[in-house]
Amino acid sequence: MKNIIVLLLVFGFYSIALGQNQDESESTKKGLKNVDLVLGGSLNLSSSNNDEINDFILDGTDITLTNITTGEADITKSIKDIKLYTGVKLNEHIIIGGSFRNAIADLGSISNFGTAASPLIYEQLITNDLTSYGLFLRYTNSITDFLGFGVQPYITRNTFRTGNSFGFTTTLNRTETSINTDFTRIGLNAQVIFKIYKRFNIVVSFGRLSFIGGKSERITTDYLDNEPTCPPIIIKNDIRNFNTSFNGSTVLFSVEVVL
Repeated sequence: MKNIIVLLLVFGFYSIALGQNQDESESTKKGLKNVDLVLGGSLNLSSSNNDEINDFILDGTDITLTNITTGEADITKSIKDIKLYTGVKLNEHIIIGGSFRNAIADLGSISNFGTAASPLIYEQLITNDLTSYGLFLRYTNSITDFLGFGVQPYITRNTFRTGNSFGFTTTLNRTETSINTDFTRIGLNAQVIFKIYKRFNIVVSFGRLSFIGGKSERITTDYLDNEPTCPPIIIKNDIRNFNTSFNGSTVLFSVEVVL
C-alpha cells in the first residue's frame, strides 16, 4: 500500500511542478505546451445467484478452481472491484500515469445430499483477492469532437490470493486449498473515449494482449474432525504465459476527469 501511495503522489506532484514551470517559461514554449492532470477510475459492486466465478481476475494466470456441479445447491457470488488511476497529459495524444486496482470475488455454495430428516451438508467457499499497481502510457487519436480511439501499453505488478474450502460440514470432513501468486503483466489494450464534456470522459477499455511472468504456490490440506489428516501438500510453479483475450471480462468502463 505504501508503494501505491508513493506512486500516486509522485505523479501528482510531477504534474503540479510541470504546470508551474509552464507559467514561468511562457516565452520559451518549445516542449510541453499544456500539461494537465488526469484522474480516473471505476467501481463494480455486484452479487448474483449463479455458479460461475467471474474470470476477470483469473484470466491468463493458469489457475483453475473447481465449482460444484452436482446436487441441489444454494449458490451466491459477490464481486467488489475498484480501479483508480492518475496521469499527466503531455499533449493532445499522450497520457502517462500510474494505476491501482483491488478486486475481490467470493463464491459460496451449500448442498444437501441427504434428506431433511438426515441431512448431509456439503459446503464450498471460494475467495479471490487481487491487488495490482503499475504504469501506463495511452496514445489517443480523436475521430470526432466527441469520440476518440486509443491504445494503451502498460505494466503491472500483481498479488493474487485465493482460497478454496470444501467438504461435508455434518462429518467435519473438508479440504482447504490456498494459492498465492505474484506476477508481472506487460500488456496492451484498446480504448474508446467518449468526450461527454470538455474535461469529462467515459473510457471503455477492451481486449488484452499480455505476457505474464511470476511464481505461484498451492497449499492443500485435508481435515477430518477439524484435524489435519496429513502434512500439507505444497506445489510451486513458475508462470510464463502469453495471453490474448477479447471476451466480455476484459471490458471495463471508467470515468475520467482532466484537471
